[in-house]
Amino acid sequence: GSRSNESPFFESGCQNQNMTIDEPQQLINVDSEHDLLFKKAGIELFSLIRSIPSETKRRHLIAILCGEENWITRNQISSILQKPVHDREYSAARKHNKFPGAGMPIILTPYFQKRIKDDTMAEFIEWLHAAGYLQS
Repeated sequence: GSRSNESPFFESGCQNQNMTIDEPQQLINVDSEHDLLFKKAGIELFSLIRSIPSETKRRHLIAILCGEENWITRNQISSILQKPVHDREYSAARKHNKFPGAGMPIILTPYFQKRIKDDTMAEFIEWLHAAGYLQS
């Protein structure tokens, strides 16, 4: 889509009285009656995002706002949240929008570190250098 510095959410009133938003499985009709409802929902969403201190924990919510259409820019999000939203966070949110999807929680890959005691490591290195280990 085309990039625009103006967000349809923050316009003062719906200029197009019968604007429609295409969603994958539904059609949302936005007219002047629903304009106030959408603004209140947006204010609640921004209040929720603002209350989350961790960038990782708020990524799925920012992903709702910065989809393929660049519905809202990074600078607009920063000014509304009154917190800096860095390029990496905005980029991660845009990627999150594509997979796993806007609003979906972050999928963490489990990992672990196997800790080896120093004594065990020293014994292993000694065993490697022992006579008869390397056969010809």
